Amino acid sequence: MGAQEASAEEALRTAAAEVSTSSTTRRLRLFRHTLPHLLAKASESPSDTTLLVDLIFQTLLIYDDRASRKAVDDMVIQALGESTFMKPFAASLVQCMEKNMKSMGTYKMYIDEIRDSRIPVRDSPAFLNIMLDFAITSPSLYAEYKPLFLDLYVKTILGSKDRPSQASAEAFKPLFLDMGHEDFKNIVVPSCIKMLKRNPEIVLQSIGYLLNTVRLDLSKYCMEFLPVVLHQARHSVEERRIIALSTVGTLSGKSSDPDTLLSMFNAIKAILGGSEGKLSIPYQRIGMINALEQLSRSPPKQISRLAPSLSSFLLMCYKDDGIEEVKLAVLSALGSWASVSTETVQADVVSFIAAGLKEKDTLRKGHLKLIRAICKKSDSLTKVRFTFSFCLQKESSSYWFHYFPTRLVARQVI
Repeated sequence: MGAQEASAEEALRTAAAEVSTSSTTRRLRLFRHTLPHLLAKASESPSDTTLLVDLIFQTLLIYDDRASRKAVDDMVIQALGESTFMKPFAASLVQCMEKNMKSMGTYKMYIDEIRDSRIPVRDSPAFLNIMLDFAITSPSLYAEYKPLFLDLYVKTILGSKDRPSQASAEAFKPLFLDMGHEDFKNIVVPSCIKMLKRNPEIVLQSIGYLLNTVRLDLSKYCMEFLPVVLHQARHSVEERRIIALSTVGTLSGKSSDPDTLLSMFNAIKAILGGSEGKLSIPYQRIGMINALEQLSRSPPKQISRLAPSLSSFLLMCYKDDGIEEVKLAVLSALGSWASVSTETVQADVVSFIAAGLKEKDTLRKGHLKLIRAICKKSDSLTKVRFTFSFCLQKESSSYWFHYFPTRLVARQVI
């Protein structure tokens, strides 16, 4: 055992002998000065970590004054901020709570600290995650405290005055995974919609994580979220557009009702048609085209029904827009749909590709990428087979084979 390790263990054992003191002054010195300095050293030794956790738990039954308990709470929060300490501390904490399942005083005491904001959830997401994880192991305990956790999520994440950290949102993952339709519909969704309208820049990312994590069919809620999310998908700030588009993909991918996909398509089509004002700036139109592309993440059975009409609409968008970046967005959207449904490649799409190969260089490359996407579905290959021979005549071999494998080209031309 090294001198430094021996020193840390010795200091912890000395502290353990002092933890039962009735002097508030000595308690504060112990938890505000002595022990915090030992955190980094203790995290290097599992035995020291266990000793420190045991020491903390000793205080629960004997520290009844507010000053002493706050000193312990502050040190716990500090400990959870140590990356090398958090995992062994969490494991030891859960183990200690499991040993005390018969009397849940330990757990409930910490719950009271959280409820009364003496342990701030935003500052200690790892601690909250531990408490949630442990509660879910006991159905009766979880039933008792689930309303508290739901309220904490609504107030500290959705009702936050500044953007919550990703760790803060992820701390509620056990709650999301266990959430049913009743709580989601009556408690979470109304708060989500309210805050997306009021402070989208604060909650957009957190709500995206929520929707992606819950194990629910989102068909019932899709059209509540979509209007406010689409507004962000055409926002001037690129980060908002990216997060919003990902959320559109989540909504479509987790909605099993075929009518929902059609409703989403119609809502986006209406916006492109000017239902919410003219989209005069290219990134606004690109945002909506990208939203149509995200609909390709829908369940496969639904996509084929919508693919023909959606692809025809995209062709119209391409022809009506004179901005190259918008046209490239249309080609990308067509490619995403073609890669998941052969129904995307109708006769009008084939004619469109043939004409597009005569476009200027950038758009021609976009059409070639579209053909490559089509080739991912073997049933679609015959529909564009003629284009291979055409391209081989028009383009140098190096240019063509940059987009397509040699064997694939040869097989289709033959």
